[in-house]
Amino acid sequence: MAVGHAAGDFVALALSSPDGNALFEVPRSVLVRFLRRTYVVVPRGRETDHLDVDAAVNRLLAGR
Repeated sequence: MAVGHAAGDFVALALSSPDGNALFEVPRSVLVRFLRRTYVVVPRGRETDHLDVDAAVNRLLAGR
């Protein structure tokens, strides 16, 4: 938690991959705005219109 900020003002995001890990602290208001804009561009349930996750995972597993 950042010093000088009330509890709940920030969200911790942890990312990991085979190449390493990262921990970010993001202002909650910034994350909320980002997610709202994201849902406008890609509405819930329409993700596969933009990305075939299964095909991407299969390519990664196949080493391509």
